[in-house]
Amino acid sequence: MTKKVEKRESKRAPIEMWVKEEAGDYYYIHRACNISIGGLFLEKKFAANKKGISTFLFRLPISHELIVVQGKPAHDTAGKKKTSHTGTGIQFVDLPKDARKLIQKYVSLHKEV
Repeated sequence: MTKKVEKRESKRAPIEMWVKEEAGDYYYIHRACNISIGGLFLEKKFAANKKGISTFLFRLPISHELIVVQGKPAHDTAGKKKTSHTGTGIQFVDLPKDARKLIQKYVSLHKEV
């Protein structure tokens, strides 16, 4: 039996929120189930363009401020048997300082998942 290696570099927290993804002339609405300063996990989203950078817009439950970040697909759970959620992990790209502070505050208030 092989041991699972944790690749995350930051603490993540559970969250229930809607996230708007803008990619070119299109936009999509996804449900996020966890977040960290490194990125977030979008349920039931599967990346068609694995290298594409999109804009993600959301509000954390602790703030009314709209957070606008760039992100790219880091991994997805398609075809994996032992996962609690299906979807895609999004890695933030050049996270703005204000967004980082808000996300850190949110994560610090919640138990890690």
